[in-house]
Amino acid sequence: MIGYGLVAIAIGLTSVILVYGAYGYGINTKTGELIQNGLLFVDSKPAGAGIYLNGQQNQSTTGVRLTLPAGSYELTVKKADRKYSNGTLDIAEKDITHRIESEAMYLRLARERKNWVKIDCVGSNGILLSKEEIHAKIIKALQEKHIIS
Repeated sequence: MIGYGLVAIAIGLTSVILVYGAYGYGINTKTGELIQNGLLFVDSKPAGAGIYLNGQQNQSTTGVRLTLPAGSYELTVKKADRKYSNGTLDIAEKDITHRIESEAMYLRLARERKNWVKIDCVGSNGILLSKEEIHAKIIKALQEKHIIS
């Protein structure tokens, strides 16, 4: 009878550990404290851009899943300048028809796909918004979609 009780306790503890793990909790190996982690998926097209968290370059490049302690981070993704272009536009950038068709396609996708959101980055005066204003719009959209709180 004691064996059944021990098995029940082991199953219960295992369940609790799995549930906490599923919610992102883990053990800080340096302090032994229980901490909550979050997953950050970073990708870019083209791939291989550098990832900077709070101004510090991460050892990984885009196309990665990072496990980070819960908190606020400033994320920057940088791709090295294209040396082959010498500051000139590439073929797709030069082709105005391609640019117009691409914009139309992405606007259509933003209307059709419920998980897509269009962020207007240009003010009513036709001037590009600051990165802080664009960031605020992105955060607001994520909050409205209940992706972040």
